[in-house]
Amino acid sequence: MNTTSAARGALLLLILAACTATPSPTPQATAEPTPEPTPVAQWATFTSERFGYAIEHPADWEARQNPGTPIIENLRPFVGGTDLIASLETHRFQHRHGVQVASLEVDPAQTLDEFTNSVHMPCGGPNHEEETILDGEPALIRHFRCDGNHPVYLQATTFHEGRGYVLWFMTIEPPIATERPEYRQMLESFAFTDTAAAAADGS
Repeated sequence: MNTTSAARGALLLLILAACTATPSPTPQATAEPTPEPTPVAQWATFTSERFGYAIEHPADWEARQNPGTPIIENLRPFVGGTDLIASLETHRFQHRHGVQVASLEVDPAQTLDEFTNSVHMPCGGPNHEEETILDGEPALIRHFRCDGNHPVYLQATTFHEGRGYVLWFMTIEPPIATERPEYRQMLESFAFTDTAAAAADGS
């Protein structure tokens, strides 16, 4: 075999070796661990047939309908004729924590400002007031503190179908009522069902 043939043979062997060589493994990207889903608090819905509304609340809270008819002059926490939605501990020890809802028929000539003032807690003036909408109805939001050491209240009032509604969001521990996301979610979930108006009409 001459020199040229030998060189050609050697080159052919090198080409074949390169084609059959085992390719080096491609680096695999390290799989990122799948993040655990953020726990979502369980919620339930309470519907008041006598007052004609529905509201969402934490599932471990309980809604209790205190018998009786709300009386404007005595419309305070833990009085008769109101709904109290709160933890079992609150119900047991009557802590001012949770939300209390009351509704009653109002004089057609009464304004929302007048109704709001009539149900306002007497222990202190409003620290803040704002206008808002509650399930399509004009509403007033107030928040205030009673006598410095007492609960901070977030109060919402509105009219619907000839009835006045008041919601008191209370707390005896930080964060204060206006800074509690669960209270804001409850307020945003509030909706009228008109069952109270139907009952008043005898439907």
